[in-house]
Formats: sequence, structure tokens, C-alpha cells
Amino acid sequence: FHTVAALPLTANGKRDARALLALAEEHAAGTGGGDADRAAASGRRAPRTERESALARLWQEVCGTAVRSVDDDFFASGGSSVSAVRLVRRIEEEFGVRLPLSSLFEASTVAGQDALLDRHVDTLLVPVRPGGGAAVVLVHPVGGHLLGYRALIDALPAPYAVYGLQAPPSGRLPASLTELAAQYARAVAALGRPVHLLGWSMGGVLAAETARRTDLVQPLSLTLVDSFVAATDGADLDERAAAAGFFTDYLGQRDGAAEIAVPAGHPDPFGHLAATHLPREPADALRGLYDQYRALYRLLLDHRPRPLPRDCPLLVVPAERERPDAFGGLTPLHLHPAGLVPPGARVAPLPETHYSVVRDGAARRLAELFHTRTAKGSA
Repeated sequence: FHTVAALPLTANGKRDARALLALAEEHAAGTGGGDADRAAASGRRAPRTERESALARLWQEVCGTAVRSVDDDFFASGGSSVSAVRLVRRIEEEFGVRLPLSSLFEASTVAGQDALLDRHVDTLLVPVRPGGGAAVVLVHPVGGHLLGYRALIDALPAPYAVYGLQAPPSGRLPASLTELAAQYARAVAALGRPVHLLGWSMGGVLAAETARRTDLVQPLSLTLVDSFVAATDGADLDERAAAAGFFTDYLGQRDGAAEIAVPAGHPDPFGHLAATHLPREPADALRGLYDQYRALYRLLLDHRPRPLPRDCPLLVVPAERERPDAFGGLTPLHLHPAGLVPPGARVAPLPETHYSVVRDGAARRLAELFHTRTAKGSA
């Protein structure tokens, strides 16, 4: 038997099976000797520098499991969206460098993060996974980061190279969604290789606007996954709905989980939900992420939707179990009264909610649909 101080939990407070497995493997590796001895015996690389040791300590702090190798993957070690935010905050406190959340795809190991700290520069396009075929560029949803695509990235067939577009900080966002998409088109053009554009939620709208810049990008295909657009011109931002959406996204809401909601008339929706759902997390650490979420939500509300481009194969994947009025001021793109989906486009609903459509088994079905309907033969 092996006693631990506390069971590792997921973002939703449930037992984290992957983290428990990591603990069991660590204990099974044997006792006696230091971390370096155990790592060497198992063929793993122990931390070699003070900074790698410090990063390993931070990983253990936020994930609740010891780091057995500087080559271990963060998410396989029990990391989640919540612990990712904590890790980024602790790295900034320890080293004075603010890494974007999406850097955990570019550098998902202690060794990778150590190297990234030496060469960190803000970039819109993040390399996620190498591949010899065509590239898939995933466009961030309204949160501005790529963590929601984890399951889909794993599910995409191996030949694809995968990149992700992450949002600039809220203070550097342009005045319109169209201008933001123009920045993304320039970043994709600099890649210099054929690409498929795929976006979930707001990412689909951004992918479509990016695809319009045919002077810069000629995508092999365009895929929109349960994307929402402004229902009317000039809609106001509903602070209660925005705060609830942020925490639902951030906590990784699952089917059957208690609804995240703010009492009517509450003066501080964000503060209420932060205190209710993440009482031990510093509110200031979340506030910066929420500010970006609000700023991107505002851009989406202010954007006047246009018919989708016809210049490349188009796949629209609605989540048919999601309510059309799920997000304040927005409506599903494929249901917009202006008829934004052109005739001949492939519309393939999946029996999922807005959040479940990119997770677990649904992510595998989505990857298969993407591959067979829009990209077969080009990967």
C-alpha cells in the first residue's frame, strides 16, 4: 500500500484517474535512492539544471504528482485547463516571464518549457504537432487559447501537421474581428505551406474571415464547428452570460454537471463565480483571462456576419443538442436568418453540446468527419 496526502482531482473536483495512475507508476518504480537514480533506472531524464528542477517543482505543485522525467507530458501527468492556468501564473511569479496558455502545446514538457523560457517571443501561430502532410490550423475560440482542442489534436490522423492560432493579449486586440482575421491570414501565409482551416465556436467565424483573405491564404478546406454569430446588430454584452460562459469554458463543463449561473441582479458576476467555483484561485490571476474573453466576445457581437466563402471545400458541424439561445446576443451560424451557409456546403450535425463536440469520443468522430469529408487524399 502507498499513502498519499490527498487524491488528485480534475478541474471539476472529481477523482483524476490519470494522475492516480501516474502516482501508482511512480511508487511501483521503487523506493530508495533519489529522483535522479530512479529516473536513470527507468530510462527517464531527471532535471539537470536548477531551472528544470524549479519547473518540475511547479508541475508537482499544480498537478499533485511528482515529475518523473523532464520529458513527461503535462496533460498526461494530470494537468488540466485549471492547472495550466496555475502553472502559467507560477512560472511568471518564479521567472518573470508570462507564457501564453497555448505554449503548453508548443512545449508540453519540463525540458520544452525550459527551452521556451530562453527564447520566448509572443507569436500568433503556435506549432502544435509536426507532420509530413498538409497542415491543419486550429483557430482559437472566444477564450483566446487552444486548450479546448486537446482531444481533437490527439484524434487527427498522424500525417497532418497541426498548428494553432492564439489571440494576442486583450490590450493588443484590434478594433474589429475582420482586422484580427487579417493578422491571422498574414501569420498563416508566413507558414508557406498548404493549410486546412478549422475553428470551433468563435474560431469558426475567425477561420471564415481568415479564408476571405485570398490575397494571402488559399485554404485547402474550411471547417466550422458549432460556431455562433451576432443575432442582431448592436447587441450589448450580457455580463452575467459572459461570466457564466467563461467559467463554463474554463472549468471544462461536462454533461450532467451543475449549471454555472449568476443570480439575477448580482453586481459582480465574475467575482461571484470565481468565489463560488474557484475559491482558492487568486481572482486577479483569472481576471486577465476573463478580460480577454470579454474583449473577444465583444468583437464577435460587433461583427456583422457574412455568407461563408465559396472558394474552398466547406464543412459546417453544428452541435445539435446545444440550445440556439445558449450564448447571450448570439445565434448558431447555420440558423442565421440571412442564410450564411451557401448551397452545396456540407452540413453534418453531431449529437453533442457546444462543449462536448470537441471532447472525447465526439472529437474522434469530428476528426474522422473532417478527414473523410474535406481533406482525404491531401494529408
